[in-house]
Amino acid sequence: MFEDLNALSKTQKDFLFIAAWEMINCDGKPNGLELSFTTNVFKELGLNENDLVTNLEKSKAMMSLFVGNNNNIT
Repeated sequence: MFEDLNALSKTQKDFLFIAAWEMINCDGKPNGLELSFTTNVFKELGLNENDLVTNLEKSKAMMSLFVGNNNNIT
C-alpha cells in the first residue's frame, strides 16, 4: 500500500491527508490513537508534522472562505 501511495505527488498526498482528517474528525474530536495512526501513516508517505499542520490550516481557511466558519476542523 505504501509503495503505491508513495507514487502520488505531494499535492495528491496533501489532498489525501485532508480527506483522511475529515474522516477521523467526522464523529467528533479525534482521539490519541486516531491522531497517532494518521500522523504515522503520513510520515511514511513523506509528510512531516509541519506539512500536516499547514494542510489543516489551509483546509480551515478554504472551509471558512466557502462555507463560513467551521469549528469542526480544528
